[in-house]
Amino acid sequence: MSGSGWTGCTRTGHGTGSPKGATDRDGRFACLDSGGLTTGTYRWVFAAGEFFARQNMPSFHPEVPVVFAVEDLAQKYHVPLLLSPFSYTTYRGY
Repeated sequence: MSGSGWTGCTRTGHGTGSPKGATDRDGRFACLDSGGLTTGTYRWVFAAGEFFARQNMPSFHPEVPVVFAVEDLAQKYHVPLLLSPFSYTTYRGY
């Protein structure tokens, strides 16, 4: 979802004061590449409906939540989102 909007990134139990923005050209969040993660459970919400609407395509999922846990800051966290207009999947890559 390169250049897609995301409606927020919250860490469970830490309120809703979360950043909003867009992925970069490679589909990554630059704010997280600079050590923005801490341990905890995260919930990212992607504006999939808006992304497909800009391309004049229908979409079954207006938003796509991705929830994952960060337990070890020494490890790399690669959390891809594979998206089509009518389905999505995610996994932890290395």
